[in-house]
Amino acid sequence: MKVETKYSIGDTVWYEEYDNDSDTFIPEELKIKYIQVVNWKENSFDITYFGKDMYGFREEILFATKNECKESCGEKNKMGKR
Repeated sequence: MKVETKYSIGDTVWYEEYDNDSDTFIPEELKIKYIQVVNWKENSFDITYFGKDMYGFREEILFATKNECKESCGEKNKMGKR
């Protein structure tokens, strides 16, 4: 069985971080230090990426570029300003 991840160790990716001071979501950088792959069922994997901290991020919520993440943050921030 071969497992392919979207990102690799050493890659820089982005995630949405909630900033209490501005009450908005902002792009936050994560440099991948290690990857955890868990096989839940046959051909069903949970892939989590970790940086220097102990917090892990699932592949589905990471962005390849800051601009992609910034756009997503902007959409979330618009929804919160109703």
